[in-house]
Amino acid sequence: MSPRLVVGVHAHAEPDRLVQTVRSLPAAGAGDAGVVLLPDGPDAALAAALRSEPTLAGLPQWGTAEPLGPPACFNRLAARSDAPVVVLVESGAVLGPGCLSLLVQALAQPGRGLAGPSTNRSWNEQAVFRGAGPSDVARIAALARRRFGTAVRSLEPLHSLADFCLAVGREVIEAIGGADEEYGTGPCWEMDYNIRAARAGFRGVWVGAAYAYRYPPTERRRLADTRQMGRARRLYQDRFCGLRLNRLRAGYEDHCRGEACEYFAPAALLTVRLPLAATEAAAPAAATSPPAPTVTAVARPSVPLVSAIMPTRQRPDFALQAVRYFLAQDYPRTELVVLEDGTPSLAGRLPDDPRIRYIATGAPARSIGAMRNEACRLARGDIVAHCPLFESATTTSQSTLPSAAFSASRCASDDM
Repeated sequence: MSPRLVVGVHAHAEPDRLVQTVRSLPAAGAGDAGVVLLPDGPDAALAAALRSEPTLAGLPQWGTAEPLGPPACFNRLAARSDAPVVVLVESGAVLGPGCLSLLVQALAQPGRGLAGPSTNRSWNEQAVFRGAGPSDVARIAALARRRFGTAVRSLEPLHSLADFCLAVGREVIEAIGGADEEYGTGPCWEMDYNIRAARAGFRGVWVGAAYAYRYPPTERRRLADTRQMGRARRLYQDRFCGLRLNRLRAGYEDHCRGEACEYFAPAALLTVRLPLAATEAAAPAAATSPPAPTVTAVARPSVPLVSAIMPTRQRPDFALQAVRYFLAQDYPRTELVVLEDGTPSLAGRLPDDPRIRYIATGAPARSIGAMRNEACRLARGDIVAHCPLFESATTTSQSTLPSAAFSASRCASDDM
């Protein structure tokens, strides 16, 4: 890869927008940078374009058949490259002239570790050009340079630098490792990464003079943000709320106030560094990177994460009973992967718990073995617990369910 910059574009749909993103990169300052495509569970149209569209077909593709989300895409990009600056760009972001060059220049200043541009569409302060269209990219980029000059701004107290175009210095990656993939395809992972970087001594900055136009989100992104926002907020507070980390509070706030809260992100309780991936040790180090700062962090619990997998099809009552049994377990680190084929019957009915991951495949009838294989691929745990796991709703009452961690029993939806 380029000794200066690697750009990864993650995409799952709408190939025409991906083409626009890739074509915008040279004028944005990619130059001799490495450009990599990060397909993330691409739909049929995008998969076809990745094989045949000339703009895309010649680029390296580090993708996955299943949708894992932007944090997993970032981790692949960071682990497989050695460039001093890594930039994750969403498909549908059209970068204005000079955008990448300005981000790289901003990161050259000591203490800065992450940078992002202005845009037309974002929930945070970066959306200063609302209403701008895709035909105005060059004009708005010039306006941004005149308006902001060399000014940059920290997005404290929330550390809310957005992920549509996020540049990260290699020294940050060496210090804090990868993004937290437990956020999956949902939001908040980028704030998590920003905060961990801040606690390691790196500042995230909004570079006002840089500009990137954003198309509206894809349907999958819109649904993921809507359906997973509650889960993502709770996971985020589990990571950074001092009251929850110290087990002084059972509930959650509707909105985190970030640095404005006295209990926010206590450094002594955080897990600052996460592994990039299983291949992290093989990733080459950047020879020009300065030494990483010393980070004092409490390691995550030593007990392994257990992934319980539950394939099911159109048996919502049995599946919901099995979920209740899963929630009754007392093992400290678990996730439940619910994989439903056919017409979704569980959408909107599962408990709003960050440990539960629901994937509605829409696939026609498959064998239980095929579904289990797919669920195993989606599982993130060190140990995968196959059904049968729980007492069946047809053979026992809840009052007889043992609370010991993963007691030997039968999964209610094992036979679908």
